[in-house]
Amino acid sequence: MRPSPRPITMIDMRRTGVLLGIVLMAVAGCTGSSSSSKPGPTHAPAAIEGHISGVLLISAMYTRTTAGTVTLDGPVSRLIRVGSDGRFAASVPTGQYRLTGHSPLYGSGAYPCKTVGDAPVTIAAAATVAAQVVCVEK
Repeated sequence: MRPSPRPITMIDMRRTGVLLGIVLMAVAGCTGSSSSSKPGPTHAPAAIEGHISGVLLISAMYTRTTAGTVTLDGPVSRLIRVGSDGRFAASVPTGQYRLTGHSPLYGSGAYPCKTVGDAPVTIAAAATVAAQVVCVEK
């Protein structure tokens, strides 16, 4: 013969409630953080950038500015519009870049304009590099 289940009493429910409270406090204490732990970063670190500024020139004597575009090719690529004063500027990640310009006054924009010696430009963190992109008339 099976024993019959005994009815639940108020004392049993109170014991269960106390035990449940103790277990919850123990679990909460285990998951808390200590004051000696270091907090994680609250945001992603900023990309390291440098700046380039320059002028697009059209002349064998490097004297006449021109409007057009300058393309930066390196760790990232950028197309920069150049106003009639020939000046351009951009913030880019650090690294080496090749600069190529185009002007509607130089072969109707079909011929490339380059830095002197077609040398790459190196951009360092938090530094500004000046560059000349020249469309050499022949």
